[in-house]
Amino acid sequence: MEPRSPVVAEGTGSEFAWEGLADGEYTLEIDDPRFERFVRPGVKPGERVNATLRGSAALELALTANGKKLERCKVSVEIDGRTTIYGKDFQSGTWVKRNVELQRGPYPLVDGAAALPADGIVRGLVPGACVLHLEAPGLPPRRVEVAELRAGETRRIAVEFASDAASKERALAGVVRRADWKTPRADVVVTATRGGIAGKKGAERGLRMAAVPGKGKVRVPGIDFETRTDAAGRFRFDQAADGEWTVEVAWSPWLASERTVTLGAGANAPLELDEPPSGFLVGKLSAPAGVEPRDVDLQLVPRVATQRTDVGGLFDGVPESAVRPDGAFRFGPLPAGEVEVSVMEAHSIVDARSSMQLRSMQVVARAVIEAGKETRLDLDLRGAIGGKLALAVRVDGQVVEGLIAHVAPPAGPVARLATNCGLSDSGEATVQVPGGDGPFVVAIEGPSKAWVWTAPEPVAITPSETRALALDVPILRRRVRVVDATSGAPLASTRVTWRMQAGETSSFALGTTNAQGELELALPPGRVELNAPGAGRDGAHALDWPVAEGTVTDVRLATKR
Repeated sequence: MEPRSPVVAEGTGSEFAWEGLADGEYTLEIDDPRFERFVRPGVKPGERVNATLRGSAALELALTANGKKLERCKVSVEIDGRTTIYGKDFQSGTWVKRNVELQRGPYPLVDGAAALPADGIVRGLVPGACVLHLEAPGLPPRRVEVAELRAGETRRIAVEFASDAASKERALAGVVRRADWKTPRADVVVTATRGGIAGKKGAERGLRMAAVPGKGKVRVPGIDFETRTDAAGRFRFDQAADGEWTVEVAWSPWLASERTVTLGAGANAPLELDEPPSGFLVGKLSAPAGVEPRDVDLQLVPRVATQRTDVGGLFDGVPESAVRPDGAFRFGPLPAGEVEVSVMEAHSIVDARSSMQLRSMQVVARAVIEAGKETRLDLDLRGAIGGKLALAVRVDGQVVEGLIAHVAPPAGPVARLATNCGLSDSGEATVQVPGGDGPFVVAIEGPSKAWVWTAPEPVAITPSETRALALDVPILRRRVRVVDATSGAPLASTRVTWRMQAGETSSFALGTTNAQGELELALPPGRVELNAPGAGRDGAHALDWPVAEGTVTDVRLATKR
């Protein structure tokens, strides 16, 4: 039997399907030079196979300490997480191929409790550059960078561990003080990270990037140690190995400062870390009726050159305790300079097969924080927060994948953008609409921008409400005959484009006429504009859909000259 290639399952980069197979048993083979060959005999049509692939590269480890071979060592690997996958673009609703950063690890290769392989060979590595993390009992950990591994390669890596006498663990200690350089600051979080970049909790997977003043855009590591200052503002990390360390003080969710030091380069005096120039934002928050001020999801984003981009904003929200029940608030300390205040909007896309939460930021105010002062800013959000619309959309009574919902606010003195959200594969989503009560116009965009349809009735939604809305988009099939606008002759085998418009949203599709110049279109009710590619908008023909049933409607198009 001839081997058959699979079809990539839409929306994935690692799921494949074989269609039209006859009954019987088959052998599944995956032959990729980056991985060990995978063979699974006895597979039957309709069966689902999960294939775990092992990398085809390997390392031969020669680990020694004081000239003696190590018998045990925990070995983990940190990989280059850059790869290509297929995913859904929730702005366009289409499946796209994109470059992404996956989890970098480190992933365990050898358990520290188990003996190293007798031949020292650790198999199953995916080709490419990687970083080894080695932890031998009683010895300082080692980090070894490995240059690009080739498919099928086994490379020898020799590592000599320094003894405790040659590399001692030291104490990394210091004191944290307020901006007056005198008063100790108690109960603030202090972290220590090996290397020249301050780490963040949750960054261990290697997915977070940040712009750091003086260092550009960098990958953020996870932290190694964390503590809080005592009543005298003191902190201490024991068991810090020799080398470069970065200590960071989190003065608030929006203000942090860091200092990089090198241990073992001589006498290490205690660090003195002082609060940067900062102030507070105070005021009162007015929420829409039915919405508690503390329930408003606010974000503060400092816009100062001395601040890292991963402090504040999406990474650190406003603590609920910072807003009183009457809406009065005091946020800070914030770095001196400009700060943006945003409201977060949440969208839920859930069905039986998947679940996704999307969030977007709407900037509602800006302020300039002065060092050592309180800056007043009252936030009237009664028109900035919208309710939620729980959509369930069918197309001619059927579930259709790849739909996008557009919820447009009414026209007013202040321009507000529509809310756009891709629906789940079952045609459902709960979206947060723009601020105000509406009424809102709901439009549904078809798969691959094939058409766009406006719901016949606008929807009013109060900010504290979740309104359920079930829509069924009617699709009507009609035939048109495309003729030359000058001669009236049918345009056979001619490419034709058609567009529909709903507010700021438009569709675009194309097809080819048959030998009689005819074309069958399946569209929802609305205004449709047909054109010949390259002929220009002046040569287009617009008509109201649906056209008369049972007849063929002529469409006169100017062809390209």
